[in-house]
Amino acid sequence: MAMALHVFLVLSLCLSYNLVVGRSGISEQEGPPGSQANQGNDFDCVDIYEQPAFDHPLMKNHKIQHRPSFSIGSMKGTPSYVGEVAEIEQIRGGEGCPPGKVPIHRIKSNHLANADSSSDSNIDQTRHFATIDTLEKTTLLHGAGAYIGVYNPQPALVNQFSKAQVWLQRGPPNELNIIEVGWAVHRSLYDDNGTHLTAYWTIDNRRKTGCYNAYCPGFVQVDSRIALGARYIDISTVGGQQYHIQVLVKQDNSTGHWWLIYLNNIAIGYWPKELFSHMANGASFVRYGGETLTSLDGVSPPMGSGELPSTLLNVADYFAVVVSVDENYATTDVNPDRLKKNCDTGTAYYDLLYLGDQGGFLKQTFSFGGPGGKRSNLHGNGSSQLT
Repeated sequence: MAMALHVFLVLSLCLSYNLVVGRSGISEQEGPPGSQANQGNDFDCVDIYEQPAFDHPLMKNHKIQHRPSFSIGSMKGTPSYVGEVAEIEQIRGGEGCPPGKVPIHRIKSNHLANADSSSDSNIDQTRHFATIDTLEKTTLLHGAGAYIGVYNPQPALVNQFSKAQVWLQRGPPNELNIIEVGWAVHRSLYDDNGTHLTAYWTIDNRRKTGCYNAYCPGFVQVDSRIALGARYIDISTVGGQQYHIQVLVKQDNSTGHWWLIYLNNIAIGYWPKELFSHMANGASFVRYGGETLTSLDGVSPPMGSGELPSTLLNVADYFAVVVSVDENYATTDVNPDRLKKNCDTGTAYYDLLYLGDQGGFLKQTFSFGGPGGKRSNLHGNGSSQLT
């Protein structure tokens, strides 16, 4: 009961980049960087059948699925009393693209340099995690999602990132298929220090393939208003106003495509089944939480809010209404008996605190994050039982 009161206070081949650049902007008004008038200027409205996805060799005969075959709106939690939904970058003043067109983040030189796996698999850099992971199981999962608090941890250097996301994956180590979705602060990818809606996928554990957002062929955008790469306008503050987003990645039982559902009722688009060598029929592993990439000098940036986990959800970043999609394609609360904690650093740098079922609003909840630090000091204990 005491904990509940405390709580109340509170992602085939990507080797061919036949991308179209230099399209006209979609926003008619210009303004200072970060202003409402400027929102959407980094996006182009392109014909839905001419988007980058269809440059992929496996997509030449692909028929667009304009909407999922399943009903959306299946995540019933409403953690509104913790905070508000974070406003995201507007496309054409909130009107979205015209009929038959979809927003695609305008391609820049750094996107081509960072779209593939090379930007975050450098042998001189290390990833760190504070997550909860599913235990290995024989039955396949068909999705995962959560409400995620939105913060803006500031990596000091361009070759760092800090993320909060859900992962789905399956396959042997050298052929691992992965989808990741959530938010990220990633200067080398976005040319700024903002927090962006970010997705990533690979079919070989980042060895030769891997792609962010729609920067190389693969992801099929269908929504006209919200696009991968959009920047968040609202950001939570430690001890102050809280904002969150909701993401759900769910496999379509009819087509096998992996849909991205945003805010419980917007089907942004999907990763086609054809892209994947091992996830065409489901995922064997799901992960929720934070991830950082160290800089070349061994410094790991802040994660989440930059504060260590707390029962106060206006201090530490959090995941709430944590769900998975089971073997029957039903969206259900995660079972803590089938989860483990994964923190690969000392608890003074990053950590995770599982808060359990917080009732009808937050449901399965955990807080995570930390200030980061020097790589030489980041030794941890690895995985452990969640409960």
